[in-house]
Amino acid sequence: MPDTTFLEDFWEADQAAAYVGRKPRTLKSWRDNRVGPPVTYVGNKPYYRKESLKKWLLSLEGKPPRSHKSKAA
Repeated sequence: MPDTTFLEDFWEADQAAAYVGRKPRTLKSWRDNRVGPPVTYVGNKPYYRKESLKKWLLSLEGKPPRSHKSKAA
């Protein structure tokens, strides 16, 4: 039986951020606002399952980006 660990199917936040082309603080903001990809916590540390992250990215395909309203009056 191969020597594997459960967490090899997961990325830490910095690895997940690199995969989706964002900064780790962006993923933290998404977690804080309960948006973005699914996340699993081991203790207080967030992990992203590789397969779930890929599925989440695919679910965004074809969706236009959210528009930000200008604060200029």
